Amino acid sequence: MRFGEPRVLQLIALAGVLAGWPTHATAQPIVPVSTIQPAKGGACSVTVTVGTGLPAGTEIDLALNGLWLARQDVGSRPQIVFALIAPVQHLDRLQLREVSVTRITDWGAEVEVQAADAGAAPQCTPRAQRPAPDDQRSGLWASFYVGSAVDTFAPEVVGGYQYANPGAGGTSAFERAIGGVDFEFRTIGSAASDRQLWIIGETLYGTRSGDIDCTTPEKRPAVCTSIQDTIKNPVTASNQFLYALEHATSFEAYIAPRLELLTLQRGSLFPAKLYVVARMGILMLNEETHDAFEAFHVGGGLLSHSGAFSGSYIEVGYGKSEMFFTPKGYTPWRRLKLDALFSVPTFGKGEKRPRLFLQLYSDFDPHNVTADSIQTFFGLDISLSELFK
Repeated sequence: MRFGEPRVLQLIALAGVLAGWPTHATAQPIVPVSTIQPAKGGACSVTVTVGTGLPAGTEIDLALNGLWLARQDVGSRPQIVFALIAPVQHLDRLQLREVSVTRITDWGAEVEVQAADAGAAPQCTPRAQRPAPDDQRSGLWASFYVGSAVDTFAPEVVGGYQYANPGAGGTSAFERAIGGVDFEFRTIGSAASDRQLWIIGETLYGTRSGDIDCTTPEKRPAVCTSIQDTIKNPVTASNQFLYALEHATSFEAYIAPRLELLTLQRGSLFPAKLYVVARMGILMLNEETHDAFEAFHVGGGLLSHSGAFSGSYIEVGYGKSEMFFTPKGYTPWRRLKLDALFSVPTFGKGEKRPRLFLQLYSDFDPHNVTADSIQTFFGLDISLSELFK
């Protein structure tokens, strides 16, 4: 071999790489950045240290001896504790993976359970605890929201635009600024229970768009701020809320017991609660009457209670709505209610970060005797504690 030939062969190989010749490189697995803390035999829980830089809405799966065990939402917690129905044993194998809408890792390296300390008794019995996959809701939650409502194909009385003939359906869209408060309180059951009883409630204050002057810069009210600007500067949300309360031309409120019966799609990205509900509400206007219109319905639906779409639901009910004129000889209990809400987080971290919502509420007479209504709501839902910052 003459001098220089090895150098020539190296140049030929480099040229082949640049020309796109096949290589032996393989795709690297996506490794979770969260870790399982060491556990000893007899332990009734497994602690996971949450890694940094995880996408919003990330959840962590835990597997025991190769079998999926439970899932929890990361939120803003630095650590997650998985409760077990029975103690782990020496040489049991634990693994985890991270799951989000945009990223799913491989199962991480196995972590073997260490031997228990001499003479140590198990920390629990099999019936002492139940696992609580998916459901990490607080027992009490309250928030305020701001946004807009578009009342389409509805009698004008629905949004308080004109107290006239409640049976006259409109064909145009009316818009109003809205603000209000939501709360949910778990009265029976726990996060580990499939069956839970919640008491939920909501108030809604509406200000007709015709009563708001957004054309004068020096007197421009807070409700003239767009949702995009509110997301960039969330401080304005509290000002919008207070303006809606102080200048309300309509007021709505309801309270409802919600009985959750069953968890569907447990362990998936989109678990949901199957529930039944009875809603009792009123509508009041600041016009010629001080009477309240009553609205009731009973029904059921599906509620997303975990993950990025937590709080989203779809509900169907049947009942009455007094704001709609009912002809003589007909029962007012004839209204079909369809309610769907889509909710996603915006900026911030943890369960207190504001959420963007879009809701469609329809109130129909399936017998085509009285008027129908379609309302669209959109805005931001923010933890009530943020109002006082």
